[in-house]
Amino acid sequence: MDDIRKWALCVTLCTFVGVIIYILSPKGALDKTMKTIISLFIIAALLSPFINGEGISLEQLSTIDSIDTQKKTEIESLINEQVKQCVINAAREEIKAILKENNIDGGQILIITDINDAGSIIIKEAQVKIPSRYNADTHSLSVEISKKMGFEIKVQVI
Repeated sequence: MDDIRKWALCVTLCTFVGVIIYILSPKGALDKTMKTIISLFIIAALLSPFINGEGISLEQLSTIDSIDTQKKTEIESLINEQVKQCVINAAREEIKAILKENNIDGGQILIITDINDAGSIIIKEAQVKIPSRYNADTHSLSVEISKKMGFEIKVQVI
């Protein structure tokens, strides 16, 4: 992979330098010559791994397939947990904003998520517990939050 990165960087830099040289060169009789020289310069950069006889090493690309299944499962599990946590955090922030619109602070928000067979994150349960000092109609608040969030949310007074 490192060889490919070096090659890509070389091609990019050569192209960039070629464009700068072309922009700075005087236009006129030398224009066609400059284009030819710059084109050859970029072609040499593209072919440089093959010209020196070493070629591009693709050994590291083949090792990607050799990662054992357990590590793949472990990585997928970690990624899934992180994505689920992001969904939970985003839902919490949105619910907090809705509670704030209703002048309610200090509510406890519980969201339980899971991943279904299709790989989608689903919200299995969502609860909002608001302090007893707020005289809110829990049913209408539940309906309002559920409508804005797109899933059912239970609101309780604690």
